[in-house]
Amino acid sequence: MNEQFIPLSDGNELQLRSLGNGDRELIILHGWTGNSEDWRPIMERLAETYTCLSWDQRPYFTRDAGIEKMADDVQQVIASACKSKPVLLGHSMGAVV
Repeated sequence: MNEQFIPLSDGNELQLRSLGNGDRELIILHGWTGNSEDWRPIMERLAETYTCLSWDQRPYFTRDAGIEKMADDVQQVIASACKSKPVLLGHSMGAVV
């Protein structure tokens, strides 16, 4: 699992985890009370087909959270880490984002 920090427009940083070397990125958004580690087994299975990206969403690193801010985070990850239009996969709150 690779990790990198993505600077966000509001001054926070997001710790992005990636696994795989596929031609297309798959962004995985965890649900409420979950975290990016919940998806590790799925990322491992899909790593041959996709470059899987995940992170712990805002409620886990700042009080400045909300669906709009988390959606902005997704857009910033796409702009910084994706070579093409990614596939998005969300569970629970992650699907709302």
